[in-house]
Amino acid sequence: MRIVLDPGHGGKDPGAVGHGLQEAEINLRLAKCLAVELRSKHTVIMTRSVDEYLSLAQRCKISNNNNADLFVSLHCNAATNPNANGIETLCYSLSGRGYNYALKVQKSLVGGTGLVSRGVKARPDLYVLKHTKAPAILIELGFITNKKDAEWLKNPENIRLAARLIAQAI
Repeated sequence: MRIVLDPGHGGKDPGAVGHGLQEAEINLRLAKCLAVELRSKHTVIMTRSVDEYLSLAQRCKISNNNNADLFVSLHCNAATNPNANGIETLCYSLSGRGYNYALKVQKSLVGGTGLVSRGVKARPDLYVLKHTKAPAILIELGFITNKKDAEWLKNPENIRLAARLIAQAI
């Protein structure tokens, strides 16, 4: 299977920031760990492997030009409410292959990390979910603006664990 990993944000767009963390850095670290986990069984294409900015259209083009079988966008969440926490997995609609991947990944991450489940949600308005030809999911691995989630995200072992859990679900 050909899987495109998309570490969200990067370069001039750091994504969410909080508790000494930058989302773009966590996303890239997770993507690199996930690529290692997946490469024994799958072909992995990264939209970026360094801290650089790519437009949403460029990210989709990479996936579409490589005839991906699955597109996985990696993110951390943020909210003005510091109590907002947990993992959620987004997909284009609540049916089809993207939804099935989202369900498996969400179940695996929540079961293996003990973080709160915010569930699987349809987000047809998100550019990368709408404009990739392959089934696509977007993982929000905790809230960078929540102290407990941020402490979890700071631990490199937790990032490696999340990568293993995502790979197992895929």
